[in-house]
Amino acid sequence: MRGIFQKMRLTDRRADCAHTLRFCACAVCLAALMLAYPFPAKAAKEVPTIRIEIPQDDSPNVDPSEPAVPGVPGGIIEDDGLFDEPLEFDEEEPQELEPAFDDESGKEKPRKVEVFYGEDKLPEPVKALRRKLIEAAHTGDIEALRPIIESFSQQTIVSFGDEVDPIEYLKSSSGDGDGVEILAILLDILESGYVHREEGEDGEIFIWPYFVDTPLANLTSAQMVELFRIVTAGDFSDMQAYGAYIFYRAGITPDGELKFFIAGD
Repeated sequence: MRGIFQKMRLTDRRADCAHTLRFCACAVCLAALMLAYPFPAKAAKEVPTIRIEIPQDDSPNVDPSEPAVPGVPGGIIEDDGLFDEPLEFDEEEPQELEPAFDDESGKEKPRKVEVFYGEDKLPEPVKALRRKLIEAAHTGDIEALRPIIESFSQQTIVSFGDEVDPIEYLKSSSGDGDGVEILAILLDILESGYVHREEGEDGEIFIWPYFVDTPLANLTSAQMVELFRIVTAGDFSDMQAYGAYIFYRAGITPDGELKFFIAGD
């Protein structure tokens, strides 16, 4: 029996091998046929096209011989020389100003200040008042100024504060308490040189001393002598620190009124 079963297994194995061989042969034949036969490729998707038609211009045809600008031959505007000349503007001429400082020394240049002395060039009203003030100062009595000052149409300015009695204020400002020092200062001022401001204008005025318009740094030795007749060396030092003359000054209007007699700035 064992021999019979072994024989049956051997027979089954041989049958399986035969089936396998037949399957492989069929597969090889099928592959060969696929390679030999040219299958058609899949067609690419066709992209639709859009046809655009541009409408024709209904306007009349333009004749190239016609000028581009009506009324101008050839359509070209010729230069008639209209813009050949430069345009002119109404402008003021620039004024040449002199430098305020010297390029070499760096010091302030002297200003063109015209200084006058005496009374020859003074209007008669100014000349008359100056004489009255000098005469009153020589008396040594501050009250001698009162009738002169009270005759003016406007009160003389003697301080930068509220209105005060001019004579009383000058007396209290005097070092001696009686106004004698103030009279001496007024006398020295009126006998020094003066300047004439705003000639012909509404604010025209004559001012003593001329140091009010003169840079202290540019004073000559002779001018320093004039200055020290009015101020002390200590006063001058204070003025140098401030940068200008700030001691007493007197201003007389063209119609002969003492507009101010004041110190400071």
